[in-house]
Amino acid sequence: MGGRGDEPVRGTSALTVEGDLPGSLAISLHGVLRSGILWTVSRSCSVGRPIRPSGYRIPAFIRTCSYECGRCSGEVDIQGRFTRRPKGQSTVEYVLIIAIIVLVVLIAGPWVSSAITNQFNTVAGTLGNGISKGSWESGGTGGGNGSLTDADIVDPVHGIAFAVYSEDDHSLMFYKRRGVPRVSDMLNSRRVTAVYTGFENGYATATVGNDGKTTAPWWPNRNNIVAVKAIDDGIEIHSLAFCFQYMENCKSFDLAKFDMSNCTNLQHAFAYCGNATSFSISSWDTSSVVEFDSALKNLYKVEEIDISGWSTRKAGDLRLLFSTDSSLKSVKFGPGWKTSDVMDMLGMFSYCKNLNLDCSDWNVPTYANHSDFNHCAPGVILPKAWQ
Repeated sequence: MGGRGDEPVRGTSALTVEGDLPGSLAISLHGVLRSGILWTVSRSCSVGRPIRPSGYRIPAFIRTCSYECGRCSGEVDIQGRFTRRPKGQSTVEYVLIIAIIVLVVLIAGPWVSSAITNQFNTVAGTLGNGISKGSWESGGTGGGNGSLTDADIVDPVHGIAFAVYSEDDHSLMFYKRRGVPRVSDMLNSRRVTAVYTGFENGYATATVGNDGKTTAPWWPNRNNIVAVKAIDDGIEIHSLAFCFQYMENCKSFDLAKFDMSNCTNLQHAFAYCGNATSFSISSWDTSSVVEFDSALKNLYKVEEIDISGWSTRKAGDLRLLFSTDSSLKSVKFGPGWKTSDVMDMLGMFSYCKNLNLDCSDWNVPTYANHSDFNHCAPGVILPKAWQ
């Protein structure tokens, strides 16, 4: 850095010898440290090629370079230069970035802190703090007015089973929660119109020889309901007899989540649901069911019924099970379908005029009641024992 010895001491990675000199030189770099100590290092180099001392950096206070090559010698000024520039921003840019960050923290900090505090208070209010009750607990502050309530907490083991009819979408939905909602509350994005309980252990009945009005709790709204669905697990049904009879405008029954393992009666369960086209009931455990009488009769629009998961090992009565399902084209049975002990199969497929079903290999008692088993159902073939 010839002629600039007053600059601060800095380092450089390489120096280049410039001037009218031989191509290959034996050089010595000379300088004086700020402490006054003479500094010299010897190297060989070529003109215009960087001098790269190994192990340390060449200080920027080098004044001169003496050279020697054969018969010539002398002394020239040298120029130091960086061969690599630092990556990234300059010092000024770093200062600006730091200043901006500080400014953002100063401006946004209080707002962020307040938002975090509010969110924490919301969560704490919902869950409770161990002393006062949370908004979801009985006696808490929720009250069904936008806060989390007992009715929002799914509890398939110890919860209360209830059904909700909503005029918002004319649905009847089944839940099992820690609490029961009130009429006009919001639940599952729907306004609660009516709430029903007690059906897990209830036994509905019907008038007029089982084909009339029923005691199912939602009977008053039966003509308004267009969809029935079980939302939560753990709803234990002991009898589904007459529960959905005459829901003539309902199109779908998605009740796969019902626990049917202790159910004993399916009598008239879906009878006369004339507009229904979809049933999600194939996975039911019906191993305890004795009465299947008319469970799926008079379903005028359904074309396929899947009961492949059903068991009839305790069944005593299958009469009129599919009677007058006039659009029915196929029924899917599973390995649990046994008829060897069934004593009544009267009119089981009567008037199923579009059904093709070969029952010839069914194991049935020869003395079982099978009158009108396939009456007006030409595609249904009788079991061999009755042919």
